[in-house]
Amino acid sequence: MAFTHLFAAALACAPIVLATGATAANGGAVTVDTGELLANMYLPKDYTFHRIVSNPTAGPDGSDIMKPGDSKEIANIQGPGIISHIWFTLSRQRDYVLKDCVLRIYWDGEKEPSVEVPIGEFFGLGHGKYYDVHSIPFETGNKRGYNCFFPMPFKKSCRITFSNSPDHELRRLFYHINYKKVASLPDYVRTFHAQYRQAKPTSGPSYLILDAAGEGHFVGLFYYNRTNSPGWWGDGGEQIWVDGREIPATGQEDYFGQGWSFGKGENGLRFGSPWYESDEKPVHADNSFYRFHIEDPIPFEKTFRMEMRHGLRNERHDDYSTVAFWYQTEPHKPFPPLPAAKDRYPSQPDAPTSPDAPGEGAGIPHSSIEK
Repeated sequence: MAFTHLFAAALACAPIVLATGATAANGGAVTVDTGELLANMYLPKDYTFHRIVSNPTAGPDGSDIMKPGDSKEIANIQGPGIISHIWFTLSRQRDYVLKDCVLRIYWDGEKEPSVEVPIGEFFGLGHGKYYDVHSIPFETGNKRGYNCFFPMPFKKSCRITFSNSPDHELRRLFYHINYKKVASLPDYVRTFHAQYRQAKPTSGPSYLILDAAGEGHFVGLFYYNRTNSPGWWGDGGEQIWVDGREIPATGQEDYFGQGWSFGKGENGLRFGSPWYESDEKPVHADNSFYRFHIEDPIPFEKTFRMEMRHGLRNERHDDYSTVAFWYQTEPHKPFPPLPAAKDRYPSQPDAPTSPDAPGEGAGIPHSSIEK
């Protein structure tokens, strides 16, 4: 099975809104080619389908409670295979469930994970908030069902662990890990990676999103920010270097496929701003964005580096956190230490909206937007 077919295989498992070519909810007027998605449905498949699930008999008696600080291995699969769908839902509906709990994935016996991300941020739910996300690789159902459709090949083994909050018990943990058992995988197949970073607040040079070394390709990110002062924060934009070659850029909303600030509740298949408060709150606005390079993954032969300016000249001190997604050959560059759970919360507590800017948030000033 060629690697180019791996993502197409995942798309075949995507929710029906994609298979019908319907416009994504709440904006993002982009459709998927139905014929392309369904073109190979009638052909024989060269894999067997398997699933690992959480305790199927767990009920309201709390038999599946995880104590504070508990970690458990939820999957240990022998390869070769391809994970095609990961689904989670957790109880209770609290911010600490999304912020504190951590997902880790290890490929082919590696000692350090290739995926290490707080569970909410991994699935696009930043700031400990519950909202709709509808993209090709990630979707939420009823705001409580978290789905990932990125294909994740492994040759020898796959091990997945889940770590609970250090301060709270978790009453219910439900998950499905769907995977395809295959006879073999090509030598050139690259493994999936996801890395969390944060700066709360930002300071100094541009915020670092990813610094990867090896041979691979970058496929997208979730970006979460929280404003700590009034004023428009998006003029700086991203900075990308591929094997030392800089890719030109303009502003933050431009990279995320939008213009003249961001739209509220935008859920495109490739880009979106599913949670956006800066249109209403000048300070302490929580914002969530995503951009996936579906048709145009960014390949690199030696190095890939991506940064984001915090203000036009890095003058702002807002809270930034990101999850970068990429595929590469192993070994990967060591990840930075994951910040402690208590440090993944806002650097400043919530405060009332400033009376100096009634009716206008911290987006581009209304007077500056050309109609």
